[in-house]
Amino acid sequence: MTKFDVLIINEKTLNILTFLKRPNCFNELLRYIKGSSTTLKDYVDRLVEEGYIAEERMEGFPYKRTMSLTEKGRKAIKHMGMLHGL
Repeated sequence: MTKFDVLIINEKTLNILTFLKRPNCFNELLRYIKGSSTTLKDYVDRLVEEGYIAEERMEGFPYKRTMSLTEKGRKAIKHMGMLHGL
């Protein structure tokens, strides 16, 4: 049996991956997306779990969560760009 990687592409997923072409923190992403922090956290957690985003959490104050695209995420952006004319 072959396993296929399927990324559900919707506007929010596309915006998240596009924004993270450069490493950025969660709060900057939240300002860019202009949505609920809980919903964004769910999207980011799913993308991390599926291997599209790498996440680094800084301990201490102020708490910081930095994210960047993985190789898999960069490939997905490249393919989505071809599909969506980005």
